[in-house]
Amino acid sequence: MSMPQTRAEVTSFCFAIDQWNAKTVEAELRKRGLEVTMQFELPVMYDEIRIDLGYRVDLLVEGSVVVELKTVSKLLPVHEAQLLSYLKLGDFRAGLLINFHAGRLKDGIKRMVNLLPELSETSP
Repeated sequence: MSMPQTRAEVTSFCFAIDQWNAKTVEAELRKRGLEVTMQFELPVMYDEIRIDLGYRVDLLVEGSVVVELKTVSKLLPVHEAQLLSYLKLGDFRAGLLINFHAGRLKDGIKRMVNLLPELSETSP
């Protein structure tokens, strides 16, 4: 399944549910035929040393779309920074930040992309 199709499946499902938890989201996405990994461990590599800082992606869908689930009164810049960090650390290109506490769910979904190439060692 393409990345845009995967994002569309995740988004359409979120509109279809009233009550949620991560396990329910995982079960429904699997039912729709998507590969889902919950609490995907995202280590940091430093000088060829793997460091586990406790970063865990809520859901990794189809190995390409990072999904962070929130239940907060308002998404804050720190939530966006968290998702962007996960995208960069894992070299993922697309992510969804989903806030189930928004008045209208469509107002609680933020799509983010990581299009910036990593800096090479030859960069100034």
